[in-house]
Amino acid sequence: MLIPLRVRPYSQCQEIKGICFPPGVRFQQILIIGPPGVGKSSQMQRMGGWIEEGHLDLALPFWWRSKALVFIPRELHLYFPFQGVRESLSVYSPEWMANPLPLDFPRIRVPRQRDSLFVRNWHKKFALEFLLPPPEKVFEWRRKRAIQKTHPVDDNLTLELVTQQLLVFWNIAKHLHRCGMQVYLREGIDEPPLEIVDTMDYPDAGCLGGCHEKQYEA
Repeated sequence: MLIPLRVRPYSQCQEIKGICFPPGVRFQQILIIGPPGVGKSSQMQRMGGWIEEGHLDLALPFWWRSKALVFIPRELHLYFPFQGVRESLSVYSPEWMANPLPLDFPRIRVPRQRDSLFVRNWHKKFALEFLLPPPEKVFEWRRKRAIQKTHPVDDNLTLELVTQQLLVFWNIAKHLHRCGMQVYLREGIDEPPLEIVDTMDYPDAGCLGGCHEKQYEA
């Protein structure tokens, strides 16, 4: 199992739409995040959430105010800043797939911590679920899906590329957790949600790039 950070199942869970979630998470907070082929759409259909996919660029100022976040719960496709390129890319962008680059963490925008009653608590507005099954499973699912020719992102797929894509999302989950966002992980729809136990002292294991302190945005 690919674990660049330490996680554990929550000691208590609540059931929403037949799926186990961490305590305190509300239906209207849930955003399902992950690379292609991990089951985001299947989980959203099972939950009865917003069926259209949203797209967010984490390098844009105030992405947390995006119109894509008006309808929640929903699944999201993320674009990230990578080192050496000016424009943000997704992990299924042809440029990135041809040359996987490390994340450029200082360019990732995060809402600032709430410091008064007059500032909206954006950190608690969303519950970010990172759906990240083991790479071997994702590779097998996408290999079978590629036969149907329904998703061009599955063409010329390798286990190494799938692993690199998952590592990007593991690192983003870790980074947003460190910055105070409400983040948890899951390895499959029928798997329990996983709590991030610690990220500051646990050594990176094959992560793309290091983690940097974030300058918070208003």
